Amino acid sequence: MICPSYGKKNRINTYCANAYSDLTICHIIRHIGGVTIKSEHEIQNEILLELSKSGTTVCRSNAGKVKTKDGRTIALFPKGWPDITGTIHKTGQILLIEVKTKTGKLRPEQKRFAEFIKKYVPNAAYGVARSVEDALDIVDRGIEHDRKMERH
Repeated sequence: MICPSYGKKNRINTYCANAYSDLTICHIIRHIGGVTIKSEHEIQNEILLELSKSGTTVCRSNAGKVKTKDGRTIALFPKGWPDITGTIHKTGQILLIEVKTKTGKLRPEQKRFAEFIKKYVPNAAYGVARSVEDALDIVDRGIEHDRKMERH
């Protein structure tokens, strides 16, 4: 199958979704033993698309460092930073979502980040999402937490 955005043939099933005229996201789905297994990348893309329609502004957060072709090193977010960063429009809260597959586990630096954010930024809407529904629940819990804080 040919992915229109990259024009390359792939051995696995690929499809592309045009969410916006200037944004094309390729989704990779693996089929193992008759069961569809979504990759973390696939889950992230689904979450980003749905959250962008659900009262949030979100973006993919890349962590670590990259080397450019000319040899420069660019520092991105620190290791452990969640995959998705954004804000909830209704409350102005920061939204931080770590995306994992159904069987994915947090790495030690991701666990440290979770502890840090819960301790020092308690009003942040933070959580681990394995599906779009999980991500929407994180947003809803963030909004509810903000309402409770306003009452006190």
